[in-house]
Amino acid sequence: MYPLGRGDVQYEHDGELDLLEVQRAVQHDYAIDTSRVHLVGISMGGFGATKAAVRHADIFADASVFVGGEQGDVNGINDNLAKYPITRAADPSTVGNLQDTPLLLGASAADADAGGAAASTLYAQLRQLGDEAHLKQYLAGTHEPAIIDFAVPQMVPLWQRSVRPAVPARVRYSFDTTWDSPGLVHNSSAWLQHLHPAVGTDGSADAEALTLPRTVTALTETTSTGGSAIDRSIYLLRDSLRQLISSRPVSNSLSLTTSNLTSSSVDLSRLQVHTARRYCLSLTTDTATTVSLTGRNFTGLDLTGAPSTRTATTFTVQLQPGHTQAVLAPHGQPAALGAPCPSR
Repeated sequence: MYPLGRGDVQYEHDGELDLLEVQRAVQHDYAIDTSRVHLVGISMGGFGATKAAVRHADIFADASVFVGGEQGDVNGINDNLAKYPITRAADPSTVGNLQDTPLLLGASAADADAGGAAASTLYAQLRQLGDEAHLKQYLAGTHEPAIIDFAVPQMVPLWQRSVRPAVPARVRYSFDTTWDSPGLVHNSSAWLQHLHPAVGTDGSADAEALTLPRTVTALTETTSTGGSAIDRSIYLLRDSLRQLISSRPVSNSLSLTTSNLTSSSVDLSRLQVHTARRYCLSLTTDTATTVSLTGRNFTGLDLTGAPSTRTATTFTVQLQPGHTQAVLAPHGQPAALGAPCPSR
């Protein structure tokens, strides 16, 4: 898809919503395996595939990104690369969303991403995370669609083995509503939802559900070559595959940091929270904000450590700038602020 109907916004806000609406429409109208939705993009679509994978690891199983690096030489009246660069999606903290989402990166020597520098940087970041990653560098290639055809031998096995994580343990999401058309706002990712800026149009949140396990992995890397100089398919391929070492210990806890948000919400229904036990909240914000906990029946539960209001289905916590520790616990159970919240 090519979302230019509301201006070239490099798959941000309205463009991001376009992509998600297409995915939902296909899911509604066709019998698809929702755990195996694969992203492929070239050029501007490479930007989009990177950004969609980073922001929505709970929807997409993997992404194949071709010559989607920083294209500073693109000359178009609607291009907004200065405001929406690929580095916005691929900064180290945001890339952390991809721990369980494999990426195949294709880069050409004679392209705007000269020598595949941006692709190589992202590949290195994915390796640091312990994520499966593949970098195919076309040594004689240009900015051309043929490189997707040349990558079919790598894409098909990737699709066959990739399954999206059921629920991502870590979600970082940022947004800019500057260009949003009336009534078209997307401000949610996975279980982190309804983010609203306090001032201006930008905001972000970084959340980790410590109730969910995260794998600890090591990578094995192999290098291979192939292709032909005649059709410019000659390549150098680096493959990093995961080996499971262990899993991070879980606890009945949530960590959330918000920036320039007046409100946000967390859907606990997907996070394996034990509401019969103490649930620890570590909350950090740079402005006065509210965080709503939803997705559970909160009858008979009390929150200690911050002002809050409660209904049967929502706990809304009021926060001032700084760090707050709070505990959600059954009525009559000691909150024990500052003590760990074990999952068992």
